[in-house]
Amino acid sequence: MLFAWLKSFLSQRRRRLRRVTAGEREATVVFIDIVAFSKVSEEFPDALVFKHLQAFLGHTSQLVTQYGGWVDKTFGDGMLAVFDDSSADGRENTNQANQALRCALQIQSENFVRILEADAQHVPIFPLRIGINTDQIVFGSLDAGTANTTTIFGHGVNFAKRLEEACEINSIMIGPLTATKLDALGKWPSTMRRRLIQVKHESDFQQVFECDPLDRRSRRQSKALEDFRRITGLIRHSPRIQPESDLGIEIETDFGPSSLLNVSQGGLGLTLPVLLARGTKIRIRIDINSPHESVRRQFASLLKNGLELEVRWSMSDGEEHLHGLAFRSNSANDGALMFAELTHLTGGTIVGATQRQAS
Repeated sequence: MLFAWLKSFLSQRRRRLRRVTAGEREATVVFIDIVAFSKVSEEFPDALVFKHLQAFLGHTSQLVTQYGGWVDKTFGDGMLAVFDDSSADGRENTNQANQALRCALQIQSENFVRILEADAQHVPIFPLRIGINTDQIVFGSLDAGTANTTTIFGHGVNFAKRLEEACEINSIMIGPLTATKLDALGKWPSTMRRRLIQVKHESDFQQVFECDPLDRRSRRQSKALEDFRRITGLIRHSPRIQPESDLGIEIETDFGPSSLLNVSQGGLGLTLPVLLARGTKIRIRIDINSPHESVRRQFASLLKNGLELEVRWSMSDGEEHLHGLAFRSNSANDGALMFAELTHLTGGTIVGATQRQAS
């Protein structure tokens, strides 16, 4: 094991030394993040967490090298890897996007097996989100007075991080240029789903793609996710109201009409005509067509101001796109009012006391 690690380390160091001269070229960047790492760490002794984190990062680094990439840096709860135009032995690599995706798929698949084993053995669970983006990347040294290491920089790196943050647990989010290259190579995964994502400082939504390397409907994955949320406290216990249809509540969004599934003190369940990524912020407008004047009056403030929400999770169920959204701080009061009024009205029905909350 020591020999394998040393071989991987020397191979990556040689590659980084070749990149000392600053320059810009196309590369595929992979951000790997352990979800809710701090919450997981609180449940186990520090030494045990460190042992398993060290093993995970070491094995993941070996997989990156195996698929032709190199590790730019590791964090306490993740890793930044690069797949560029040369392989470990210096040969030209025209297949970087596919290699990055294949590497990410193996990382997620192997890690899921570890999650199932970890829960049974009562050791730390490390669910992952992975973002992959291909773009023009700046390579260069940031070491003061020296030039013996190389790092990467640029908008493409930042966007890879944004993709990771928008990704669902145990999945992989892929940028548009990466997806184009995969399509051209005929390497398009059958589990790829189109999503819309918000980019900082840009008004338009950008089309990206999420790849689920596991069967999200499998009982094993469902159990693993529920165990993880239980351990980390990412299940919020609060009642939800399912409004009756005769209340006449209609929801309009920038993407078209939406159906209201349920309301809690913290947010809404909606179906939307598009599938939005985690972290996407939207505004909804509410129209009340109820024949009851009292109902229309109670919701007057909501009709005027609308509500701002943030996507916490989303999934496709056939042709429907289901979303769990949390009220943003500037809409929290109106959201609480909406829940209180629905609770008061006889049209509201309690449908459950547990609400999924993604980290």
